Amino acid sequence: MTGPSIWIETLMAAAKRPQAVLFRLRLMANNARFRRMRLRFLSEVTGADPDVIAQYVREAETDRPLIHAIRAAYRRWTRYIPLPTDFMVDSSGSTMFFHAVSLYALVRVMRPQIIVETGCTPGKASAFILRALERNQYGHLYTIDLPPPEVRGLTLTPGLTHSARPVGAPSNWAVPDWLRSRQTLILEAAEYALPRLLNELGSIDMFYHDSDHSYQHQRWELETAYVFLRRGGILWSDNVTTNTAWRDFCESKKDLFHRKFTSQGVARRDS
Repeated sequence: MTGPSIWIETLMAAAKRPQAVLFRLRLMANNARFRRMRLRFLSEVTGADPDVIAQYVREAETDRPLIHAIRAAYRRWTRYIPLPTDFMVDSSGSTMFFHAVSLYALVRVMRPQIIVETGCTPGKASAFILRALERNQYGHLYTIDLPPPEVRGLTLTPGLTHSARPVGAPSNWAVPDWLRSRQTLILEAAEYALPRLLNELGSIDMFYHDSDHSYQHQRWELETAYVFLRRGGILWSDNVTTNTAWRDFCESKKDLFHRKFTSQGVARRDS
C-alpha cells in the first residue's frame, strides 16, 4: 500500500487511538533534543567525533533499499503503517528505527570483526547491523535466536513481534535476503548456544543482548560474553530499564566505561 491509501489508513487508525496520536506528537516535539543526546551518547562510548556519527546516522536514515525492505516485511507480516516518527524516540525507548540506526552508526564507527547477538526475532536490529557490516566490507554477525511461537488468527502489531510470530514467518523475517551472507543464524536457546559459540570463536568485538530481559538471564548473558570481549570491545544491552541487571553488572567491573540512554545500555571494555 502506497501513497494516499497509507494516509487514509493512518487517519482512520489515529481516530480510534487518540493516546497514540499524543505519543507521536511528543516524539516530534522532543526529536531534536533526543537526536543531540544520541550523538553525545555514542561519541562518549566510541570516542568518535559527533559529526562523524551524525554522518552515519544520516546514511542509515536515507538508505532507501534497506528501509523499504524492512518496511515491506513489516507490512507483510504485521499491522504496520510507515510514519516519519518511526525514526524518533522517547525517554522509555519505545521506537521502530531510532536505536537500530544507533546500532548502525556504532558498527560503522567501531568496525567490529565479530559480533554476537542474542534474540533477533523479527531481525530489525540485525538488518541494520548487517547493512553496516556490508558498508564496512568487514565483519560477521552471529545471531542466536529462539523464535517465539506462531499465533494463528491474529494480525500482530509491530510491538508484539518479540513475543509472538506471524503464521509462516521464519526467524529473522525482517532481514533482507541480500544481507544474510554476513550472518550465521543459530536457532537455539542462548543457555546452550551462547557458551558453545563463544568458546568456538575465542574472542569477540561486540555483544548485543536482546533476548530474555529477566534479571537472572540478562546478567548471565552479560557476564558470559564479558569473558570473551576483547579490549576496546563493546557490550550493548536493550531494555536496561526493565531491572537492575545492567547497572549491577557494569558496577561490578572495573574496566568498563558505560553509559545509558533511554532504554539502551552501552559499555566499552578498556582493559
